[in-house]
Amino acid sequence: MIGEAIVFFREERKLTQQELGERVGMSQKTISTIECNQREVSDEEIKRFSQALMVPENLLKVHNGVNQHVYSNTVERDLINAQTYVQGKEELVSEIIESDKKQISFLQEMVTKLNDTLSKVLSKGE
Repeated sequence: MIGEAIVFFREERKLTQQELGERVGMSQKTISTIECNQREVSDEEIKRFSQALMVPENLLKVHNGVNQHVYSNTVERDLINAQTYVQGKEELVSEIIESDKKQISFLQEMVTKLNDTLSKVLSKGE
């Protein structure tokens, strides 16, 4: 069940229910209810748990026994954590690059406008 998977990954990340709840926008009580499989979890909520716990969504959907089997192998666990970390870093770098491109474009426009204004001022002075 998904609740058991969430407990497993939350504990792997050394998070309390309260801390996980803050990351996914839920109360500690709701997290407890989900972990006890007393509440269904929507696809959107699975996505938020996936991001908060830094695990692929499909691993949260897999039965707890399979999760424990996969994660009991240290090499596989470290590989999955490393892949998730790298994916997160790649996304962050892409966002920074995109932001930098926008800033450069804005600055180029400003320089062009300043050059035009300066040219007009200088031509009037002659």
